[in-house]
Parts: sequence; C-alpha cells; structure tokens
Amino acid sequence: MVKMTLFNLETLHDKFPVVIALMTLLTFIPCEKSSGGKVGDAFYSVQIAAYKKLDNANAMIDSLKAQDLKLFCKSVIFKNEEWHCVLTGRYKSKQEALDAGLSLKEKGVIKDFLIREPDPPPIDPENRHTSISKKADSLNAKKNIPLPLALEETVSKDRTGPHTVDKKCGEASLYDAAMMDFKSGSYEDALSKLEQIIRRKDFKCVKKESILRHIADSYYFLGTKRDNKKYLLKAIDQYRNLIRYYPNLKKGDALITIYRLAKSYEYLNLYQEALAEFKYFYSRYPESKYIPEAMFMIGKMCYRMGKFDRAIEGIKEYIKRIPDDEHVKDAYFGIGDCYSQIRQFDDADVWYGNALKKWPALEKISKNNIFQLGSFYLQTEKYDQALKTFFVFVNLFPEEKYSKDVLYKIARSLVGADQLSRGLKMLSLVIRKYPKSKEAQESAVIMADIRAVNSKAKVPIMADIRAINSKTKVPIYISGYDNIITKDPDNKKKEKIPFMKGYALLKEGIYKQSFDIYHSLLSQSFYERYGEASKKCLILSASYLVNGYYSKEDYIAVCNLYFKSYKYGLFKYGNFDTLLKIGNSLKKTGLLTCAVEDFRKMIDLFKEHEKRDELLLNIAKIEYDRGHYDGAEKELKTLLKKQSRMDKKILINAKKLLGDIYYRRGLFEKAACFYSEVLGSGEGVEDIADVYRDYADSLREMGLYPSAFINYKRAVKTCKGKHHKCSIPVIADSYEGLGDYFYNEGRYQPAISMYKQSLDHVHEGAQKRPWAIFNIGRGYMNLGNGSMAEKSFSSLKGEGEDEFWSNLVDYCIYDKSWIEKHG
Repeated sequence: MVKMTLFNLETLHDKFPVVIALMTLLTFIPCEKSSGGKVGDAFYSVQIAAYKKLDNANAMIDSLKAQDLKLFCKSVIFKNEEWHCVLTGRYKSKQEALDAGLSLKEKGVIKDFLIREPDPPPIDPENRHTSISKKADSLNAKKNIPLPLALEETVSKDRTGPHTVDKKCGEASLYDAAMMDFKSGSYEDALSKLEQIIRRKDFKCVKKESILRHIADSYYFLGTKRDNKKYLLKAIDQYRNLIRYYPNLKKGDALITIYRLAKSYEYLNLYQEALAEFKYFYSRYPESKYIPEAMFMIGKMCYRMGKFDRAIEGIKEYIKRIPDDEHVKDAYFGIGDCYSQIRQFDDADVWYGNALKKWPALEKISKNNIFQLGSFYLQTEKYDQALKTFFVFVNLFPEEKYSKDVLYKIARSLVGADQLSRGLKMLSLVIRKYPKSKEAQESAVIMADIRAVNSKAKVPIMADIRAINSKTKVPIYISGYDNIITKDPDNKKKEKIPFMKGYALLKEGIYKQSFDIYHSLLSQSFYERYGEASKKCLILSASYLVNGYYSKEDYIAVCNLYFKSYKYGLFKYGNFDTLLKIGNSLKKTGLLTCAVEDFRKMIDLFKEHEKRDELLLNIAKIEYDRGHYDGAEKELKTLLKKQSRMDKKILINAKKLLGDIYYRRGLFEKAACFYSEVLGSGEGVEDIADVYRDYADSLREMGLYPSAFINYKRAVKTCKGKHHKCSIPVIADSYEGLGDYFYNEGRYQPAISMYKQSLDHVHEGAQKRPWAIFNIGRGYMNLGNGSMAEKSFSSLKGEGEDEFWSNLVDYCIYDKSWIEKHG
C-alpha cells in the first residue's frame, strides 16, 4: 500500500509545468523488471509528473538532466492502465521529501508535486496488477476521490510543458518542440519555432497569448544571460504588447510579466521606467514573494537616478519590514552610500559602521559596496582606511586593477596619506592611460599643486594638460587657462580658472565644450565655491544645445542632455521653451514616465505661463497612449474647466482626445457629443477627416446609420480634396462604413462597390480587412451571384485563429440556404 500527500501550491510563475492527478492507492513497480522490495528499503520520493507513454516520461527526464535532479521512473497501475511516473530523491522521512519538493517549487523547477512512499506488494505472476487495481478502485469509490486525469492530454494545456501532446496536434507538435527547447535553455531555437507558429497562425494546440508570453520570456532570458540589449528591448516590446492586448491576464502570468518588464528596464539602465514598473508591481501584488526585491529595487532605482533622499526613505522602509531578506546587506551599505553622496557624512558613518558590525569581512561584501566604502573613507579624509579598502578591492577583483576610477582614487588616497612618491607615480599612470579623461585633468592639477607646495617632491614627466582638450578649435587665450592651472601654485585658482575657461567657451559659442567643463566641475565633490554660477552656465549651454539638437530632430541627444543636467539646476535655471523641447523629446523617444515628470514640474514652475495648458494636454495624451484612460480623463477635465479663456487649438485637441477616450470605453454617445463639438468649432481643426470618421463610427455604434453615412461621406470628400492628406486607415475605414450603411439598407450592389474601394486603399502587405471581404461575399450571395460569393469567401478560408472565418462563412451559407428553404 502506498501513502500519498498532495501539495497544491499557489503558482507564482510558470518555470516548469507539472500536472498532478488526484490518486490515492497506487502500486509502484520499476520501469524495468523488479522482484519487489523489502520493507526496510522503503523511502519517500517527490513525484513531478506521470505519463501513459514511457517515451514521454524518458523525454522529460532527458530535458531535466541539466538540473541534476537524479530523476528515475516508476510504473503504476490505475484502473487497469499503466502509468509511468517521474520521481526524484530517496528520502528517509516524509518531512525531508516535503522540504525537497518545496525547494524545487521555490526555484521554479516545478509547479506542484506529490510525496510518495512506495511499499511494493508481491506481484501476482498470473494476473500482474489486476487485483491491486481493483482494490484501489474500490477504495477510491468509497472515499469518493476523483480518478486521475489523462496526464499526457492535460499537460498540453500548460504553457511550458516539456513534452505536450494534444489529440488535435499529433504526437509531437511544433509547440511541444519549442517548449522542450525553452526548458533546456535553447531560447533561440524556441524563439524560431514559436515565431513560426505565429506566422502560420496555427493556434490549434495552444492559445496565442501563451505563445506570445513565451516569445517575450525567450527574449528576456537571452538578454539577461548574454547581456544583450537588443534582446531586452524586444522583450520589453513583447511584455508591453501582452499587457496592452491581454489586460485580464491570470494573476500569476500578469505578475511575472510586470516583474520581468521591470527587470528588463533595470538591465538596460532605464531607471525611471524600471522604478515606475516596480512601484506598480508593489502596489498590485503586495502578497507576492517578489515584494521584498521590488521594495529594494524601488530604493535602488531612486539611487541610480540620483534621488538619494527618496532612496534612503525607500530602503529604510524595506529594512524595517523585511530585516532578514537577502538584500539587507546591500541595503545597509546602500544607505551609507546615499548619505555620503549628499555629504551627510555623520549619518553615512553610522550606517557604514552598523553594516561593518554585522558583516565585518570585506571579502563577503559586493564589489560596488566595497568600492563605495573606500570612496566614503577618501571623502572623509580617512586615507589609511581608504587605502586598505581599495587594496582589498583590487585583490578580490584583479580585473579592476587598472580601471580609471580605482587608479585615481588610490592615487588620491596615497597623496592624502602623505605617501607622495607612490601617489605621484599613480597620478602619472592615470594621465598616461586615460589622457582625455576628467580624472587625468584632475590628476594633473593635483601633481602641479604637490610640486608647488613641496619643491622636493619629484614629479614624473606628464602629458601636457592641453592634450586633454577636445579636437574642436578654440581661441588661443582659452587654451592659456590650462597653463595657468598647471603652473600657478595658487590653490584658489583651481576652482576659478576652469570656471572662467567654461565661461569663455560659452561666450564664443562653443557650447558643447562649455557644457562638458561645467558638468565635469559640478561632478567633483570638492567643487563648491563657484557651484551656483557653474550651474547657471551649464544650463545656459544646455539650452543652446537643446535648440540645435531639437531642430535636427536628434531627440536622443536632447534626452542625453536632460539626464546629465537635471540634477544641476535644470528646473531652477531652465527656460520654458527648453524644458518643453526636452519633454517632447522624452515623449518621442518613448521615455513616457520621464516626459510626464518633466511636464508636471513645468506646471508647478510656470503657473501663469500662456502655454501651461499645452503641458496638461501633453500629459493627457501620454496617459491615453499608455492606456491610462482615467488619468487622461482627469487631466482633460481639469483643462476644460477654463475653456472660455483657452487657446482654440488646445481646446479642440482636448475635446477630440476626450471623444477618443469615451469611444475606447464604449461610451459612444458621450464620444459622439465631443466629436460633434470639435466639428462645430469651425476652421482650424487638424486632421478633420479623422474626426468625421470617428464621429461616424460613434453614430454607427449608436444605431444612427443615416447620420453615420453622412459623416463617412464627409470624411471621403475631405480626403479627396487638394489641401488635405489623409492616412490610409481613415480612407479605408470610411469606405467600409459606407458599405455597411448600404448593406444594412439592402442595397447590396453599392455596398459591394464601397467595400471594394475600401480594399483598394489597403497597401500591399498591409493587414487585410476581413469584414469587408466577408460582406462582399454576403452581398453577392444576396444578389444570387454564387460564383462571385464563393470567390470572396474562398479568400477568407484559413484566415485568423481557430479557423474563425472558415466557420463563419460556412454558417452564413447554411443560414442563407435554410432561410430560402423554410422561409
């Protein structure tokens, strides 16, 4: 007799499919012949699957070889049928087996499992399993326990099965093969097969949603395992599409989709977008096992964006709520680093001190934390501790031995510790290896200062600091500033002279070099005396550069300037037009969260500006594009409260957008009202053909076909005019709308004509308009022209998922013949 426990755990993510049947009295025999077992040899095992076919069980075992699970197979008889169970482990106690199963579950290897305790009875040589199976069936009937499902058929319903079989699909479908590749880590092969299914539109075996999710996951794993940005960008697109087209995903699938979307943004260093997704994940799935990581990542993303106060707040909350989580060590050191970055060194010292009390061994601390700890000691002039920390860093990570940052900070620590000879050699090495870097420039200044103060110090031969300059030609008097920096012993000039050089470049119109100098100066922790003046000059240089880049439609360059300058007074010293161009550039490059943040800050800064309404409209458009209709509606209603004194163009666009929102929600009457107001605004309506089309669509949905007909005609007439350029969808939609009107009126010939004109405006290779083709066929059928109807219908055969159009055509033909026969 076999004791069995079933664990039906909440599925947190689809790492591996296992279908477990409810069974209670099963007899185990080895897949190979066995003479039974002794009572003392009994052990507990974790069952992860069962198959009717031995080949399928073996295929699953082969697919999991890389997991080193030591799988084996046992056969069982149930209702006179033989099943082949895949098991792992030989544990002395049930608790030990349970712990092992839970561990596999948490690692994502399996979804559910059974605990089995084999106690094999003697095998009847005359009737191998009959008596045992009957006994099992009898007990099941008494206990009213459900009989086991056919596992091979059921597994195919799960999206990640290693070997799924569906009666409709044959023994081994293309999807099965893709899933085998996916589980074995062959993501490129899996992608190729899954995309082939999409191209074929072969969705008999599995839902399209599952295939798209696996495509997204394949790109994600390829990107993360290979550090490939191209794959991660594709993963982001796929996850975004999943969220957009399948808003009602199952909780487990939605959870993993948003989590991996956030992680993809993090890997790509798109911190603002990652922060937004982690925050959404945290608010939507507070009970998820990923919540600790999400809380930590919210703080970490704030840190990466330079928002250190918010990072401190978030990470402290994380430590308070989950003090024993795996990221707590990084959290302690991270808070210390945050305080160091904002120069609150006493607080930083407390947090670093507490962290080192808990984790005193530096070799067990992460690479970044050791480096930042050394940097903190350097900033606070604890040079001996800085040197000790940096030398531990180099020993643990020898590949960083000659990195620019490490060499420079070790050099400064040596100089601070009064080890001048070694410090000068290290500074010279920085200049020699990285001659055009900011660190080389600063190293040259430090060397010149040492030579001026200490005449006995032997300064190595070093490159002329002017070699650090860009190749851009500058006036001779500007280059002279570099000689002053290297030769003049006056310490006060180390801050003043670079500032004056940047200002001279700004006056000469050499904005890029001016910006780079001020950005370099402001990035230095010791640069304070000319800080505010430098910020003003930096933002002024940035404004000229933004104008130039924006006029050339180089929106990425504009965004790069934003990320470099936003923490140096961009919103304090930037003008409205510059900030508006930055916001528009962020929007055009898809950085929507950053764009909204830019526009909201502008609204707070420019409360009475004449273009303030344009900012609100921009925010509403972004919210609409992201599918946040409630947020978009709220912004637009705020905007329309003062429509009496609003710019006419903005008012028209706001009402048009509200119409679009209500149409999306299915509130066609409200949508029609706003479209009507837009059309009644007189001249100056942009894309008026689009508005006619949208208005007509709303009227048609309300059943007002004659009114819809009029506005479809207006849309077509507008598009035929010389002064209007219409998009192809507007023209095609309008002709199709006219066709629908004629068809509903029973005027099939003009309806067919309109549908054909709709199809004529579809570019080759663009998506077909199946409803137009279908209605052409119906029109011919109603006209009694069977050959033309069949010609139209045949082009639809095989279109779409689940042969929808073929079934619809068959139904239409049957319905027509039935009506003709019976009336």
